[in-house]
This record gives sequence, C-alpha cells and structure tokens, in this order.
Amino acid sequence: MNELIDRFNAVPLTQKTLVLFLAMAAISAGYFMGLHSPMINEIDELNGELQSLDQQTEQLRVKSEGIDEMEQELGRVEAELSDMHQALTEDVVDVLEQLNSHAKSAQLRIERLQRQTPEDDDDLVATPVRMELEGTYNQIAEFFFAVGDMNRIITFSDVNMQRQGGYLEEEGVLEVTTTATTYHALN
Repeated sequence: MNELIDRFNAVPLTQKTLVLFLAMAAISAGYFMGLHSPMINEIDELNGELQSLDQQTEQLRVKSEGIDEMEQELGRVEAELSDMHQALTEDVVDVLEQLNSHAKSAQLRIERLQRQTPEDDDDLVATPVRMELEGTYNQIAEFFFAVGDMNRIITFSDVNMQRQGGYLEEEGVLEVTTTATTYHALN
C-alpha cells in the first residue's frame, strides 16, 4: 500500500487534478444517467398525465354545467307541461259541465257524455266529446242554440237523429248522437 501511495505522490499535480476532474465527471455522468435522467423522464410522463387529467376534468366540469342547465330546463318544461295539462283538463271539465248544464236547462236527458282522445295540431288541441241525448225537437233545438251562445267554439259533427217510437206522435222523442268538439290553444 505504501508503494501505491508513493506512486501517487510521484504523479504531477496537474495530472492528479485531471484525474480528480475525470473521476468527478464520471460520477456526475453516472448519477445523471442512472438516477437523474430516469426521474426527469418519469416526471415528464407524470406531467403529461396530469395535463391530460386536467383537460378531462375541465371537459367533465363543462358537461356537468350543461347537465345542471339541462336539469333546470327540464324542470321548467315539466312544470309548464303540468300547468298546461291542468289548465287543459280544467278547461275540458268546465266545457263538459257547461254542456251538461245547457242540456239540463233544455230538459234533455243525457244518455252518454264521453270525452274522446284529444287531437293536437301545431297550435291547437281539439277535444271531441261523444254525446247521446234524448228529447223533443224543441228541446234539442234549445240545447244547440244555448251551446251556440257559449263564449268558446264548439262544433258538432256526426249528428244522427232518430225518432223514438211511432212517427205519428205529435211530441215524439228524438234520440240524438253527435260529437261535440271544443278547441284549446297550446300557448
């Protein structure tokens, strides 16, 4: 070992310094290649994944804002639909009550009053009501006249009148079947 130290001492100082710098450079290169460079690559990969996750998070946030707006719009539309349905139902019930009232005023006998399936157009809903009435000609005329004076449009279609009993009776009873249709705006 003394011999190794003597040999080292015999080497000039500039060479010793050069060997020292080369050893330090080799250690630094080894550190950079072995530890630092893989860590930098891993950090770069993780930063890339982080940016991707940030983009996905932003996209999901924008979508969730859209969902909140859509849920609010859906709630508003459902409430509006419910209000329209209630108004339409109340309106049809009111019309049916008015028809019934006019039939009673004319002393008609109502055999049947049945609401049919509504038919909707772009801005209008037509609600037909199938009716079967019994009464004299004058009672039937009084009923149609009273319905004609109502504040809403009601049309009659498929009107069928048949005389009940004999044709020679002066005050014979008529059986009338018809479809009364009332109209409602879709606002």
